[in-house]
This record gives sequence, C-alpha cells and structure tokens, in this order.
Amino acid sequence: EIGAPRSVRWRDLRQFEMTFETFIGQRNLYYMVSNIIKPLTQPLNLSFAEMAGPGMDLYFYVSHSYCWQFRTTLTCLGVHAAGQAGLDSRYWMCAFSMNQNQVGDELGYGCLFE
Repeated sequence: EIGAPRSVRWRDLRQFEMTFETFIGQRNLYYMVSNIIKPLTQPLNLSFAEMAGPGMDLYFYVSHSYCWQFRTTLTCLGVHAAGQAGLDSRYWMCAFSMNQNQVGDELGYGCLFE
C-alpha cells in the first residue's frame, strides 16, 4: 500500500546514513537511489520503507531536491524530528517510500492531463 504505511522512521534514515556513510559522503539522492537503494531493495522488490518495517498513521511528507546532499536533507529532518516524536518521527520521502525498482507502476503510466 502506498501512503502512510510507507513512511520511514527518522532512526531508520539515520541508521541508513551510518551504514552507508563511506559510500554516501557528500553525494545526493541521484547517486544513492541508483547505487544503494535500488540494489538493496531489488532482491525483495520492495521499497526501503517496506523493508524497514510498517509505518503508522502519523507522518510527514518530505519535499526536497534530489540534487541536495543527502546529509543536508537528513540534518534538516533531524532538527524537525527533535521537535516531534524524536527517533520515531516518521517521514514519507519518495527515494525511500516508493519502490525504486517499479517507479512506473508506483506512479502510473498515463498522462497527467488525461
């Protein structure tokens, strides 16, 4: 199911960063999706959020640029999470919440204006 169940906890995003910090460095989400997220999730054909565990109803939608360094985005989320539910704050972030191996199926193939 797409939506709130695909939100990912702040603690899981932070753990992801720590696990792959050598590869992430100053890179952006374009790099991470192609070189880390897709290969990690492809064997189970799931989104990262589905692999990390089911979400809850309370979450925040993250609007960001794939061009930003991931660490910049994560730093902003950390400040936000500290004022919310801390480590358990949940975020819907396309790179982690969508199945990156089936983006077409996730978004659909029709024209926006049809």
